[in-house]
Amino acid sequence: MKLMTDLTEDQTRQDALWAHDLRNDAFHNANSAALSGATLAFKMLILVNGGACVSLLTFVGTLKEKAEVAKSLAWFASGVALACLGFLLVYLTHYAMVTAIGSWTSLDKYPYFHLGPTARFWRTVKTAGHGLAIFAGLASLILFIVGIFQVRHALINLG
Repeated sequence: MKLMTDLTEDQTRQDALWAHDLRNDAFHNANSAALSGATLAFKMLILVNGGACVSLLTFVGTLKEKAEVAKSLAWFASGVALACLGFLLVYLTHYAMVTAIGSWTSLDKYPYFHLGPTARFWRTVKTAGHGLAIFAGLASLILFIVGIFQVRHALINLG
């Protein structure tokens, strides 16, 4: 016959397992969605900035005065470089998050987890990488917009 304390221990263990499963599922779903979204965003930035470079190079080849229009290539190329840096930062962010969560110790009693010795460091790296990735993405988009205005200015001065 089970005593009341045995039932409580069994329930606590079940609660712990449920919490562990819930954390794991939430982590995998959020990680997958965030990684997919960030990857798509940076692919679009590379495509937009790279496409602008290619189309501008094609256009410049037909002009007599190329220097003014060609200056805008630096803006688009910088946008591509920042988008690539953003890809690297997205990877670093996810690596840090997985490493931080991987260092957690599962417990049978509430709070069901204990932070590992390196968890705080990796959470800091994750937060910094996340912020820098957002900055790189926004900066890449801004460089694209600046490049568009540079092309507009150059074309107005050609005529």
